Amino acid sequence: VRVESPSTTTSPPTSEGNGLALTLRWEPEPLVAGAAATFRLSVANISDGRIALKSSSGQQAELTLLRGEDEVYRWSRGRAFTQAITLLPIDAGSTEEILLDEPALDVEPGSYRLVATLVAEPAAPPVETVVEVGEA
Repeated sequence: VRVESPSTTTSPPTSEGNGLALTLRWEPEPLVAGAAATFRLSVANISDGRIALKSSSGQQAELTLLRGEDEVYRWSRGRAFTQAITLLPIDAGSTEEILLDEPALDVEPGSYRLVATLVAEPAAPPVETVVEVGEA
């Protein structure tokens, strides 16, 4: 797992495994407490063949913010998802994007460890980075 801290001069945080590369981006940069945020998890097939991501529900990804070891935010908390197996085929060399929209990021300003995971099989390792959440 490769962990990077994003900024305007470096590339976004990524991870690779099981023929997949995950890249995470978010808006706004920096994040703002209480404001809307959009997280984009790009899933690239870096293998030589087609990969079909299999999920046991309509949820394809998860995102958490941690302060130390304490989870202070989980994107899926309070959301409902279809309870059906879904398949997302990705051809070799192609990329799919999963959007996780948050209408009001309910955390205090400060520094957090952000962890984004694919909720599917095969799974790539989680993308982890440190983010700053500013005041409104």
